[in-house]
Amino acid sequence: SLNDSGADALSLDSDVNFPQAAKIIREDMILIGNVCPTGTIMTGHPESVQKEVQKLLEDMKDVPNYILSTGCDLPLEVPEENVTAFMQTGRK
Repeated sequence: SLNDSGADALSLDSDVNFPQAAKIIREDMILIGNVCPTGTIMTGHPESVQKEVQKLLEDMKDVPNYILSTGCDLPLEVPEENVTAFMQTGRK
């Protein structure tokens, strides 16, 4: 299993339910992700990116080993203002 792999961190795709994943992984394993890079960040507006990030942060607020990130690499076509909204919201 992933818990027995010896990995210190796990970066998962946006299709994964992160609150559920946090219940399954080891307490000392870092969980990274998982805002969809081809969904809201690419096609939405800064306000929708902000809402999605806020929801994920709220869902993960009790998980000390969580790091906000996208679920995969960002496409080059992602609007800069959406990346800015992602970063600013995550830093709050």
